[in-house]
Amino acid sequence: MSLTALAKLLVFTTAVLQTEASHSAINEAKVTALCTVANQLSKTGEVAAYKYKQLKEAALASVQAAAVAHQAAASTDDFNTSMLYKAIALGAEKCLEDTLNDITTLTPLAIKAVTNGAKTAGHIAELTELLRKATKMKSGGAGYCLGSATTATEANSVTDLSCPPEFIEAAQPAESLDKTILTAGGYSNLDGEATFDSNTGQTSCGFLIGSNGNAANFWMAQTPPAQSVMAGFMTLKPHNSANSEKATLTKLNAGAEAGKFSSPDSTPKKVFNAITDLTTHSVPGCGRTADEVLAQVAEGNSALEILTDVLASQPNYKAEGAAMVAAKAIRKTAAEGADSGIGEKIKDKIKQARTERLEGAQVTTKQLKDAQQPQGARRSLLLSHLNKRQQLAKLASQLTAEKSKHQSASTQLPNADACKSKTGDDCKDGCKWEGTGENKQCVVDKDYKLKQEEGAKDNKVTNTTGSNSFLINKAPLLLAFLIP
Repeated sequence: MSLTALAKLLVFTTAVLQTEASHSAINEAKVTALCTVANQLSKTGEVAAYKYKQLKEAALASVQAAAVAHQAAASTDDFNTSMLYKAIALGAEKCLEDTLNDITTLTPLAIKAVTNGAKTAGHIAELTELLRKATKMKSGGAGYCLGSATTATEANSVTDLSCPPEFIEAAQPAESLDKTILTAGGYSNLDGEATFDSNTGQTSCGFLIGSNGNAANFWMAQTPPAQSVMAGFMTLKPHNSANSEKATLTKLNAGAEAGKFSSPDSTPKKVFNAITDLTTHSVPGCGRTADEVLAQVAEGNSALEILTDVLASQPNYKAEGAAMVAAKAIRKTAAEGADSGIGEKIKDKIKQARTERLEGAQVTTKQLKDAQQPQGARRSLLLSHLNKRQQLAKLASQLTAEKSKHQSASTQLPNADACKSKTGDDCKDGCKWEGTGENKQCVVDKDYKLKQEEGAKDNKVTNTTGSNSFLINKAPLLLAFLIP
């Protein structure tokens, strides 16, 4: 409402107060009750802020948990345990994804509740302030808009009536609004009772007086229809006869179930439902701390499903259910055979892992349980990756050199002179005995196959860690991983 419009209303009200002295005023106690509702509605943004605070905490916890699990996976020598830790790291990243995706769900709820909650609170506070100022315009004598049957309000500001201030300086995230005011059944203190007191010669409010075209009156009809004000929380029924006018609060202290009005048909009910949708929205996530995320992911299904799907892609786990059995066995082994509290046990083992970390320009070795700031954790993770790549590159180079050396030694069959010089059991590896008696001699075996060709056949699957462990190919394992 503009200042010009407000001034005009005050002029109208003052004129009426000076000419009419036997009409009703609005009950200050009832308006104060409504203001307490407005004060809560104005805090809807605090609930939204709390939800986004939860989102931030859950996202940060997932990031930290993933970093720790990645480092543990890189530092662990046991193949199966490393696979499990890596799956847990990826599971934590899935938690982060779910948390961030919730922004698209939470944001519309927050916008709807905050926008309408604040707007409705403003409607209530603005008209309350107008009633208060209209009352203050009358100094002494009869005639006021807000007060009791015999006394005008002594409120010096709208906040004295429990309404929110015109400008809110600061707010803090809040889990919910006051549950004694916004209950599961509705607005507890809005009982719908009449909100005016009559006492001839003492009270008189122009907002409740009807007239027969009198320009000095706010309403220029003798009995104008009921007027919904304050966003539907109050109804004014003006009348030209003293004590026939009426102001009532909409009855909203009951009717809702579990915080929702069914088929809401008014602004107060729609606002109530919107706030309930916001306050009851559950922010997803696997915990609010890195430890909580690690434990939950380790014991839950996300990491187990990732590990199972990867194992199922391997030839040895094509049988139905085999991959899941193996994944569960790997997890149980990591939890030292425990049947309960698996998540906590694995989380503790992860945090006991020792890794190199970058602290400033210094490289140190510490357990993962020694917390590190996110900036340092990111650099330590890259350091771990760098070290592993250097180790792999060195090993790959050694293997390549050894392979080349082996191939160069066995790429040619021995010549006739080389075989002829051999005696006894040495006549082998490309040589063979031929003939009998004096004619028996060691000659070149033209059917002999070089050793590298034979080695290609020695590629059998070997269970290296037990019947339920991940199976690897024995001979070419390192080459398969390290040589492109």
